[in-house]
Amino acid sequence: MKGHRSGVQAQLLRENQRAFFTPCGCHNLNLVLSDIASVSSKAITFFGVIQRIYTFLSASNYRYDIAKKYLKLTPKSLSETRWECRIESVKAVRFQVRELIKTFEKILSEPKDAKVASETQSLLKEIKSYQFILSTVIWYELLVEVNRVSKLLQQKSMQMNVAISLLDALLNRLSTFRTTGYDESVRIAKNIAAENNIIPYFPQKRIAVTTRQFDYECADEVIAQEEEKLRIEYFLLIIDQAIQSFNERFKLYQNFRDNFGFLYSFRDIKNLSEEKLKKNCNDLHIILQDEGDSDISGLELLEELKSFIHIIPDNEQNCLFDVLKYLIKTQLSSVYPNIYIALRILLTLPVTIASSERSFSKLKLIKNYLRSCISQERLSGIAMMSIENDLSHKTDFNNVIDAFAAAKARKIHF
Repeated sequence: MKGHRSGVQAQLLRENQRAFFTPCGCHNLNLVLSDIASVSSKAITFFGVIQRIYTFLSASNYRYDIAKKYLKLTPKSLSETRWECRIESVKAVRFQVRELIKTFEKILSEPKDAKVASETQSLLKEIKSYQFILSTVIWYELLVEVNRVSKLLQQKSMQMNVAISLLDALLNRLSTFRTTGYDESVRIAKNIAAENNIIPYFPQKRIAVTTRQFDYECADEVIAQEEEKLRIEYFLLIIDQAIQSFNERFKLYQNFRDNFGFLYSFRDIKNLSEEKLKKNCNDLHIILQDEGDSDISGLELLEELKSFIHIIPDNEQNCLFDVLKYLIKTQLSSVYPNIYIALRILLTLPVTIASSERSFSKLKLIKNYLRSCISQERLSGIAMMSIENDLSHKTDFNNVIDAFAAAKARKIHF
């Protein structure tokens, strides 16, 4: 909950100043994509065409049957909240340009009315546009990179240090894509255009001449080439917006790295100087302090770490979960209480709340307007079966059904 002024976060902090706010990683990645999709009019138009393709083909059984005949990947509708769905929408166009052209040419050869013919001709012109093909390649590469990290962040065993490393790697890939991504996307787009007999060019527009005032120092520089204009005002614009939005939305993760970073790897603690380790322990003591009361003692944590790193086996230092399990298994939590508390705090910082979001999505699918009278107990049971569907598929319900049928039987057998 992000309401740091008067929302839930502010109320929690009033109750306990030592509470930590962690943004949901997957939700923030969705917001990053939402920011870059709305920063350019060309990006808005691109996703508008993607949605029009789906709407046009799915609005008629006749057109949808033609699409299924030519397409292996059927077009998908766009979602405002689940950007993972947009990958499938873009993918259906990215790898099926030839099939989409055949589909719309088939529909155009047998027009049902003037409106259908006009819409078909318009969409066919967009699909054959080199700029649209290039946009498809660019957006597919961006969405795949973000979705790959989003999938990893949703793992149940994901830790904060691993999440920060994945996000740093994603930011580096975005920076690299800004430098080399456009040329690679142009190369791929030209190959797709050549396979479909599409001329890879940008229609040149007339350069408007504006009247300058007499006291204006010099004329504004005009970008003459449409391709260079697209690279600067479209590609670089969305990538720069992605990097800027990424840094703003994940800056709290950097704070967690500064506060808990020295505990992420117990192997690296051995290489830290005593002054550096002492400073980190004291800083953590201050962070976990409220009105003179702290969860840990910085000086005691320093002494415990200096002793503990020589006791823990090397194979138990792979991740923080292993370190915590080792403390519990060997009953050393009472010997090293400050390490035990610090690890528990660190490991309970959530990376993402994707499981909670999925639960709400399930409830929305279960209790729709046709099931508005469903009771709370029944709703909870059905929702649990839907959420834990892996266990539901493995469960044998025959005995449950027989017991239910026997209890509800109207006829008594003598």
